[in-house]
Amino acid sequence: MVAEWVDKAISAKLGASIGGTAGRMAGERLAENVPFVGGFLGRAAGQSMGRKIALESVGGEAFMRETSDLSFNSINDLSLFLFVEHSHRENFADVLAATQEIYPELKTAYGPAIQRAVKVS
Repeated sequence: MVAEWVDKAISAKLGASIGGTAGRMAGERLAENVPFVGGFLGRAAGQSMGRKIALESVGGEAFMRETSDLSFNSINDLSLFLFVEHSHRENFADVLAATQEIYPELKTAYGPAIQRAVKVS
């Protein structure tokens, strides 16, 4: 079973998509105004805005805390938990995508975290 906010995020897939798109567009606008550094700052601003919109689509951080019984010390710990507890489930792709909307750094951390864990075991 996933946290209630994850179910809500999966149901609100449209909201998460809008969050990512709005954030990306805002980042691109910022990048247009400031050469070189603007590209970096634009991506960061876009991710931040996209995450904020995605958070709102699942009920906000307070709702996430209320409906989650776990917390993680690192994005790697979250990656391993998702893999071990949910990768066998039919809706795992949706669970992972919903979680990545809220934690964008999971998009790049998930694969390497699993690969490291496999090497260690």
